[in-house]
Amino acid sequence: MDNLQDKADQLMEILDKTSTLLFSKDIDDDIIEDILMDWGEAAVRLENKTLEIEADPSKTDALDAIKRTLHTLKGDCGVFGLHKASDIFHQVETLLEQYLEEKASPSPMLLKIVDWLNKTLNKIGAGDIQIDDKEGGEAVNESEPVKDAQKVQNEPKLKILVVDDDFTNRLLLLELLKFYGAVHVAVNGKEAVEAVVTAIKDKTPYDFACLDIMMPEMDGQQALKYIREEEAKAGIMPGRGIKIIMTTALDDSKNIIASFKEQCDGYIVKPISRVKLIEQLEKLSLI
Repeated sequence: MDNLQDKADQLMEILDKTSTLLFSKDIDDDIIEDILMDWGEAAVRLENKTLEIEADPSKTDALDAIKRTLHTLKGDCGVFGLHKASDIFHQVETLLEQYLEEKASPSPMLLKIVDWLNKTLNKIGAGDIQIDDKEGGEAVNESEPVKDAQKVQNEPKLKILVVDDDFTNRLLLLELLKFYGAVHVAVNGKEAVEAVVTAIKDKTPYDFACLDIMMPEMDGQQALKYIREEEAKAGIMPGRGIKIIMTTALDDSKNIIASFKEQCDGYIVKPISRVKLIEQLEKLSLI
């Protein structure tokens, strides 16, 4: 318990020192407005659900809502270039799991996060931000050839699902991902949901999926929603299911935010490059 408290104290120190957020160079005013609105709602939701579990620790639905909210906040940060905040929410998620494993109350920690979030929103609204020209992470050399089978033999072998209605895009992703494990394909959202559900029932779940948005029969965002619902039915906690990256031509903030609300883990705007894909895989600790 003392070790857990030490970790919480260290996290609070990090929060106290984080006076401004680092935005990516090209973030625009519309996205800032979206962040203000969505994060404001998230702060209220986090506070309300935290007070619910403080009053009744057995309220699993409130706890699930807290996990989904933290995961969405982390995802928003990653997409919009808020790398400091993304790291912080990742640490909060990890610390929350440790609190639950030790059957300790996470409420004081979560309420401090809410307080920091509200202060941060006030800073964003007041224009107290920095512009960061860095991409936030080690660059991948685009000119380097794709790793051959010998070089990746020590990499974990993943079970991967590629979902896209365009043959060329499917082929490209298959070529980029084949060194990291077995790659299966689906041509629309309906097939993707069926594949994921079957894998869960067979106890051989997918590790990772690339999911297009604009597809016939069922689009990617609908498929994402159904997949997360099926995982919940199977008892898979938020954040512990298949890692899903949206791979799409849609680059507007509305679709980006909607995808993270449905608990995607990353968002890549087409055209897809090896650099972008590997960067996402590394961020998700898959390679």
